[in-house]
Amino acid sequence: MIKRRGRGAARICVLLLVIMISTACAGQPVEEKEGKNDEYKNDEHGNIYKCSFEVKDVEGNTDYGQKTAGVKLNAMNTIVLNADGTYEYTKLTGTLDEEGNPQKYKSGGKVYGTIELRYIFAGEYEQEGDRVTLAPPTDCTFAESWGNLTESAGMIDNSGTASEGSRVHSMENVDEDPLDYFEGFYYWHNGHENSVVVTVNDEDGTFTYVESANVNARYDVENVEALSDSPLSGKRICYLGSSVTYGARANGVSFVEFISARNSCDFVKEAVSGTTLVEEEGDSYLGENSYIRRMLNNISTNEKFDAFVCQLSTNDATKKLPLGEISASKELDAFDTKTIIGAMEYIIVYAMRTWDCPVIFYTGTKYESEEYQKMVEALLKLQEKYEIGVINLWDDAEMNAVSDRDYIRYMYDPVHPTKEGYLDWWTPKMEECLYELLALER
Repeated sequence: MIKRRGRGAARICVLLLVIMISTACAGQPVEEKEGKNDEYKNDEHGNIYKCSFEVKDVEGNTDYGQKTAGVKLNAMNTIVLNADGTYEYTKLTGTLDEEGNPQKYKSGGKVYGTIELRYIFAGEYEQEGDRVTLAPPTDCTFAESWGNLTESAGMIDNSGTASEGSRVHSMENVDEDPLDYFEGFYYWHNGHENSVVVTVNDEDGTFTYVESANVNARYDVENVEALSDSPLSGKRICYLGSSVTYGARANGVSFVEFISARNSCDFVKEAVSGTTLVEEEGDSYLGENSYIRRMLNNISTNEKFDAFVCQLSTNDATKKLPLGEISASKELDAFDTKTIIGAMEYIIVYAMRTWDCPVIFYTGTKYESEEYQKMVEALLKLQEKYEIGVINLWDDAEMNAVSDRDYIRYMYDPVHPTKEGYLDWWTPKMEECLYELLALER
């Protein structure tokens, strides 16, 4: 399981190495380390069953979204079934060895502190054959130790007992009931109103979850269901951008693929991480890979597009590149492509003339950047000059109203969404805007 962070600068800088945990025992027995669970059939505690998760299983399935790789978290869940009909269900996530014992972890040749997140739930169970139903818990005792990550990105060491009024304070302004970490397989704030159903294996003292533990499967493009009546069906859209368009923190998947899967439309995605609108001087790589160079060199003039969508790149803001001025002309040779505005004007005019289709720019969601704020303001002025479409996520009240808890799942950092963020947060809004901007009715 995992924790979340506040939205400030502290949360931002640590997200690269942050955490999460999740998926994989479902449908198949846990691999045995010694062939038997040595603690199974313990007369004092009752029958003990274990289920382990490796880093690859846990990744992306905790409250921290797809951020577990950096600290290499794994998990070991244990169920003790007592003869009196009560259970003790432990969820342990952390830097664990093969036996499930917390240990220090290594990364980049350095040794870091131990991370140990332990939730122990108590309640009653019912059993029919090998199927065990753990009723919603009556109590929970918990302890969280974040090691070197303590006080970073909102992670706070916690301990206490639910029945004694203890709360989980994992990030700024978040006060949670520890019982709500009961449901699901990993460190996830899911609730405690529903039972957890497992299948126990008396042969080796392991258990599996009845429901599929592959929580991330729904974020695989091939599993996204198509809308039955999408107005974008059969359309072909070109996307030009950098890391956000590419899906740099979502394994190369972004809203582009999700919109295509949901709306049965085709696309061309020309996206390279780290690139800028501006054609920078003195840097051959960026000069060759600027938005303009890639648009001219990599997108055929013979293509037929129903829309051309361009990202308002955050890289220009991060590098504090010159904003420039809006030209009095609409001719390509009049634009100063060494400035942000000049580059945007060039892209707008070239795309309109070359592919004769609507041109749409989209912004990122709100984060702390005066430079990007000025870029958004400039874009809105260009909207008036050229009558282009703008998907303005930056100023969208609904997008900005997202809760802190959802935000940490949706965003890997202040700029880059996770797969969940793309599919559940960005894609519906971008679809809605595309329908409207292209005057399509659903």
